[in-house]
Amino acid sequence: MGATWTDDDMIYFVREVPGGLVRVPAAVGQPKDVAKVDLTKGDRQYRYPCALLGGNEILVTVGTTDSETFDEAHIAVINTQTGSLKTVMEGGTHPRYSPSGHLLFARAGTILAVRFDPKILKASSEPFPVLEGVLMSRNSGVANYDVSAGGDLVYVPGPEDKGERTLLWVDRNGHAEPLKLGPRAYEHPRISPDMHQLAIEIEGPNHNFYLYDFARDVLSQMTTDGVSHWPVWSPDGTQRPESWRTES
Repeated sequence: MGATWTDDDMIYFVREVPGGLVRVPAAVGQPKDVAKVDLTKGDRQYRYPCALLGGNEILVTVGTTDSETFDEAHIAVINTQTGSLKTVMEGGTHPRYSPSGHLLFARAGTILAVRFDPKILKASSEPFPVLEGVLMSRNSGVANYDVSAGGDLVYVPGPEDKGERTLLWVDRNGHAEPLKLGPRAYEHPRISPDMHQLAIEIEGPNHNFYLYDFARDVLSQMTTDGVSHWPVWSPDGTQRPESWRTES
């Protein structure tokens, strides 16, 4: 989920989701934890690290329990010596630091910037738009742009992918009929053995799974940990779906 190379020849990266920030010497060595995600404080995952000048602080995107999409995620700085986390901007993803003295981040397909002092780790202006129409996803938080050491910005043009998918029944003749559920970022649908219920994951900064009752037309949330993936049913259908991969 992103990597950054610092001036002291260390590589910082996020190797799993949910997972903390890890570093490894660029020459050779074993990865070591720098900062772990504190689930008790409502943080859920780190993504897209970017080193500030000197390499003692790393910008990251922080998905939280309050983030329905990565447009509402937080931009934070991790101190590489202490592992402490400081939020510097709310409402955005994929931070990058420009040598012009600006912190850049993405929101709703637009790159925004604030004046930012890397010594005191504080913004000194309101966010203002720099570039619109950048290809990004509000469900994964990725924004397809970067800034060079000289201040040039490179990007891929495109829309913001909102990940809104519609669930359909499709018969053997190819006729499609939508379920009575509004568009959301659905993933990994699994029908119960008795065909009465559907277990499904909804993607975003929080990954939880839900049960949809076809007869009652009711969608019920089953997990609240924010890190549940791939629901599966027991073969006889007597047990509710458990998360195939839940980490804490």
